[in-house]
Amino acid sequence: MLCIYWKPGTPEWQTTKTFIEKFKQEWQRFDLGSAIWNERLYESEQIWLSNISDAFHQAGTTRMSDDSRQGVVNANLQVHGVENLYIASCSVFPTSGTANPTFTLMALSLRLADFLKAVNT
Repeated sequence: MLCIYWKPGTPEWQTTKTFIEKFKQEWQRFDLGSAIWNERLYESEQIWLSNISDAFHQAGTTRMSDDSRQGVVNANLQVHGVENLYIASCSVFPTSGTANPTFTLMALSLRLADFLKAVNT
């Protein structure tokens, strides 16, 4: 049996805060439109700690879609328009459910391995 004790603290808070600042700068640099940033979440470590949970998966950041305007990868997890670049990650899920996505990702990864093996033989 494996038990994990997860206790985020100052390093994680500072890393998250820095990431958000960089993300906002790039968002504005590329003029991606208006966005509402909850600055209060990062005012203090205590506020941040009281608002996080282990359910913050990065699902949807490289969505799977047949249409390159709606997603980053196709059904074979290949990045649209890029040869030999595949993403095997929970980030390809359009949304995150309430359960752990690991088994679904494992199935997708095995399917990708079979696809790549077939393509390269």
